[in-house]
This record gives sequence, structure tokens and C-alpha cells, in this order.
Amino acid sequence: MKKAGRTAARLEKKGLVSGGRWITTRTGQRILIADDAAKAFMGGPRRASRKATRSAMRPATAADRKRVGIGKFFTHAKVALDPTVDLQGTGVSPTTGKTRPFYSKAFQQRQQDAKFYRVGKLAERIKERTAAVAADARRGSGPALAIRLIMQTGMRNGYDNDSGTYGASSLLTRHVMLNGNTIRARFPGKKGVPQDQTFHDPLLAGYIRQRKASKATRLFDHRAEDTLSYWKKVSGEKDVRVHDLRTLIGSVTAAKLLEREPKPKTPKEYKALRKKIAQTVARRLGNTGGTTLSKYIHPRVWRKFE
Repeated sequence: MKKAGRTAARLEKKGLVSGGRWITTRTGQRILIADDAAKAFMGGPRRASRKATRSAMRPATAADRKRVGIGKFFTHAKVALDPTVDLQGTGVSPTTGKTRPFYSKAFQQRQQDAKFYRVGKLAERIKERTAAVAADARRGSGPALAIRLIMQTGMRNGYDNDSGTYGASSLLTRHVMLNGNTIRARFPGKKGVPQDQTFHDPLLAGYIRQRKASKATRLFDHRAEDTLSYWKKVSGEKDVRVHDLRTLIGSVTAAKLLEREPKPKTPKEYKALRKKIAQTVARRLGNTGGTTLSKYIHPRVWRKFE
């Protein structure tokens, strides 16, 4: 990370980066750096995540499903014999065939707190980490290029599955189109939600051009697990997630949007402002406004208006 710090310092000295934010360098490279907007949610008390407690399970009744929140379309629904454990129940999705866990609200809140703490720590050193990723991407590292793609777009990592949905690490070459060094990515994301993003990146464009010329089917040869392993290594944090980048991007975007908004005068105006900001961020991340508000915008972003 010392080398990454020196790389970032050289970029700043040359005037390629300044002060922090999403910026475009003279070569067309976009870099995400922490700035005053990101500082709004840096730090804070540490929140450690932990594994969920669990107990033996039994078949769920209709009342159990309602209590735990297991939808009627889930099959093989089960609930915990001990109602105080974190893992309250499970159900098999009819579309993917995978077992989905249903956790207690208290456990979900602890996990959210832990994630927002990680994002705050990530914001503190994103400048150096971005420089390290850029250096590795220029050397042709597939995981680094995937992280760069996520930094550019905020898209999910994307694990391989049979559901026909994709993310950065599982994209196919047919999902990306080039117009010079401008890239357009169109693909079905999580739950089949259409994703359509256009951005400019000469380095990624050159890589995509090579993959298409070689008739490669996949955009990257590695898997999502390799992207995560790389991100843990370059970030220097063992509990970091690739998904944290989405939350960081969502939080920075929301903070920058808030800088242009007047302070709301009433609770009603404040609620409307939160909804407006969340919907704008959601369009970038490919989520709903409600999900974005609760999971992808750091709660400390709103502190200036509370």
C-alpha cells in the first residue's frame, strides 16, 4: 500500500487528481477519491459483524411464514425452534432453486451497522486503493480490471449461476459495446432487472477490444471469488466486501447531490428530499429507491440536515 500511496501522490502532483471525487484525468481515466462529501461518513464507532446464531428447524406454518417474512412462493419453508436466534427461517426460491435465509431484524441491523463502518473506513483510503487498482489494471490483472469496472459503474460483482443474471465478474463480451473508448454495458442484473450503463475508460475499452478480437465468450477469465480475494488484498482489510464499493459510490453520490440542495424547512420537505436523492442514486446502482435509501446510502450522509 506504500507504493499505491506514492502512485496516488505522483498523480496528484502532476495535477491528474485533485482534492477528491469522481474525476477524469487527462488520459480519460476516471478516478474515485475521497473528498469532503466522503468525509461526511468517514470514521464513526466500530461495528463488528459476526456469524448468525442458529438452532434446529421445523416446517413453517402459515403463521410462521407471516411472522418471519417468508413469502408464499418459497417452498420447503422452515423456521427456527429457538425464536431468539439470528437465523429465523429459510425457504427455497422456485426461480433459482437456492435456499434463502431469513434473519431477525436485530441481526440485519447489526450487519448494516458493520457494513456502514467498513464503508467509512474504505472512504478514508480510497485514493490509495484506487491508484493501486489502476496500476494492476494497466498490467492486465483481470481482478483489478473487474474492480475498476465496479468503481466506474457501481455494478455488482456478479457470481456465476444458472439464473441468467450477471455482474461485473460474470459479464459476457456480448454484454459490452464500444464506441471508441466509450463503453456501454447492457445486461440482466440481479433478479433480472435490466442494467444499462455508459461510461468512458480507455484502459477498459482497450481490454474489451482485445477480448472481442479473440472471440472470448466471457469478459473475464477469472471468477467473482478471485475479484473478492484481490480486493481484500489490495484494500488491506480482511472483512471488506466488493459490495462495499456500491455502498461507497451510492453514499458519495448522495452526499454530492445534497451539497446542491437547500436545507429543508419541514419534516415533510426532508422526507421528500431523501426520496428524491435515493431515487437518483438508485438509477445509477440499478436498485429501487427504497432499497437504496436503506442499504446503499450511509446514514451519516443525512446528518447535516438532521
